[in-house]
Amino acid sequence: IEKWGLAPAPEAVQEAESRAMPELSALTAQEAEARIRAAETLGLALPGDDLDSLSLCDGEAIFTLNWGELGEDYNRLLRLVFSPEVKKSAHGVKDLMGLALAEGLGTEGLSAEGFVFDTELAAYVLDPTESGYDLGKLTKRYLGAELPEARAALELMAPMRAKLAENGANVAIVYAGRQDAAEETRRDIEALGVKAAAYQCDAADFDAVDEGLRRAVGRNEVGEEFEVAVAAADGGEVQRAHA
Repeated sequence: IEKWGLAPAPEAVQEAESRAMPELSALTAQEAEARIRAAETLGLALPGDDLDSLSLCDGEAIFTLNWGELGEDYNRLLRLVFSPEVKKSAHGVKDLMGLALAEGLGTEGLSAEGFVFDTELAAYVLDPTESGYDLGKLTKRYLGAELPEARAALELMAPMRAKLAENGANVAIVYAGRQDAAEETRRDIEALGVKAAAYQCDAADFDAVDEGLRRAVGRNEVGEEFEVAVAAADGGEVQRAHA
């Protein structure tokens, strides 16, 4: 059996292997910008642990941008990629946005609105009981072959969206004090094509949470089957749990 203990369909393996995708190198800033603007959606990944380089996939090729080669043009392209006008898919959007802020990219023009899909969040909604959501594991499961991360982030969109639609998963978000954190989570989840609603109550009080969920079902806002996401009041961090 294969590496992750999964059994992808043979046709999925053949399709992934038959579509070899070129990896472009040494693009000029103008060439890179043209590809970024022309793409309907980009797959985005980080080759390292910082924003000194970006790996992108436009569906036709994979290309890497790095500060060492492009200098100030790289900073301009970085802001373009992270702008709302460029539609993109990535694994772990919240962490990417946090890194962009931590590295001084600034808030002007920086928005999560351009991210149309988050493979990590989608994997959580599909199965909240998993211990982790490794991109390589997801790629093997849904595409049947290991792929470069930027390409995986792009090509996972279709099968994962289909699985979300098939499962009909809805999410009720219960939060104690940070409405902004809960609303951010709701928007992120709904971007996946999943119905979500947020309710304020004491997340540590089982009876209060139960009542909130009963109200959600009674108003038919999330349906009779749903997962639960609990937004903590301290620091805006969101802790999600299956219920």
